[in-house]
Amino acid sequence: MNDLTFLTYDQVFGEHRLDIINRYGTKCAMTDFSILLGCNVSRSEYTSEGIEQKNRAGCWWIKSGYGNNYACVIGRNFCIEHIYDRQVGARPAVAYSSIQSIATSEKENANGIIEIAYGEYPQTIVDENYSSELEKAYSNGNLKITGKHYTTDSHRYQMFFMGFKAKTHTEYEYNGSRYIRFVSNSNCYGRVLSDDRIVVQPGNIYWVCVEPIIWLVDKKADIALSKKIIFSGVQFKRFGNYKGNFDESVIKKFIDNCFAKEIVTDIVYSCNTFLEQSQNDEKQKKMVMEKNTPKLESTLLSKNEEEKNKVKLIVSQIIELQKQLNKLEHIDVKDKTIIMSDILFESKFGYKEIRKTFKIHSLLKYLNLQFVSFDNVKVRGIDLSYTSADIDPQKVYNKDMSKGNYSGLNFINMDFNGVDMRGANFTDCCFDFASLEGAIMDETTILPLQKNLLLKNINVKVKKL
Repeated sequence: MNDLTFLTYDQVFGEHRLDIINRYGTKCAMTDFSILLGCNVSRSEYTSEGIEQKNRAGCWWIKSGYGNNYACVIGRNFCIEHIYDRQVGARPAVAYSSIQSIATSEKENANGIIEIAYGEYPQTIVDENYSSELEKAYSNGNLKITGKHYTTDSHRYQMFFMGFKAKTHTEYEYNGSRYIRFVSNSNCYGRVLSDDRIVVQPGNIYWVCVEPIIWLVDKKADIALSKKIIFSGVQFKRFGNYKGNFDESVIKKFIDNCFAKEIVTDIVYSCNTFLEQSQNDEKQKKMVMEKNTPKLESTLLSKNEEEKNKVKLIVSQIIELQKQLNKLEHIDVKDKTIIMSDILFESKFGYKEIRKTFKIHSLLKYLNLQFVSFDNVKVRGIDLSYTSADIDPQKVYNKDMSKGNYSGLNFINMDFNGVDMRGANFTDCCFDFASLEGAIMDETTILPLQKNLLLKNINVKVKKL
């Protein structure tokens, strides 16, 4: 997988402005798919290729930071936009040398720029007549399933407070070409597509053709830049002070985990229709049943008695376990169970969190977490008291420690700048030489009373024990 990224301000407007930007300009057209995903499209701005609907320009992210909740955007000129905005498009770039050997269809365009094809992605809507034919084939189960799919964010752009929630679009094959079926939502209400169709209301069905992605090549800079805005609808970052740490952004994680993998074409397709797939599934089920039926019949009579005995055994074990757990609450931390990260955490999109099993059954208090890394882990609202957890406030997910219980933990020489500590309990914590400058606290924050606690520039009222 190649390392896809965005351009910088310097590459677009600075001393190291790319030759392809000089020749082609900053205005970038967008695919119909990116419009359906909510990307804002201009009614009066066009690329250097001419005044046609397909050349209307949109806004695209670059990775240079602007501070606070803003990142840099290229539209008609340079501007800034909220990092949680879902209406700005993505124009990926990649090292040309990393794809040169596998790229195809190299040619020189009217601007004297080399164009290549690498990867594929849903891009152009199908005309209404052919859409009706595809919809009929879809309803009758006659479309072939290729085995590929494409991921987008399912949230509407108004829901800026909500994080990424994946939605997958299945790829189908029909008459030698491949498509996805897209049902519109309010993200694209009122948008005009490349064939002059207006998205009138949520629920409209559009068939989008999967096509090769075209890239503009700057050989001197070793950069290939997508010719069009390829996707939108994904937040650059949720919240926080963005200072150019692009690798930690939501959109970079989406590119690495979804987009970069899904544009690759070297996949073996199953090419089954709905009917064929269903028949295969039924055959497999039948084979499994035939293989296991004799075993099931021979054990069925004794099964009920076995189940009764198992239930009795489990009940007695639970009673005994509860007695042991009550004792464990009072044991020394060195005698608690040591657990590793891969068992304790489950991965979400862009962060990790403690598995529900440990939270629901209040098992954390029986564990020794001193060898577990809490980098990029969601700790908000979690009771980690007296677990020996080694937590760096600067590295937890979103710097959010609010409403958690961290009593008895060690925060010696730790920096809490920008960390949300509202409603958190730090009773009995060791805060020797810890800095709370820039920390976010309120009257519900409980801090230890400690003489070596650095409270410089703290102007909020905090509750101390």
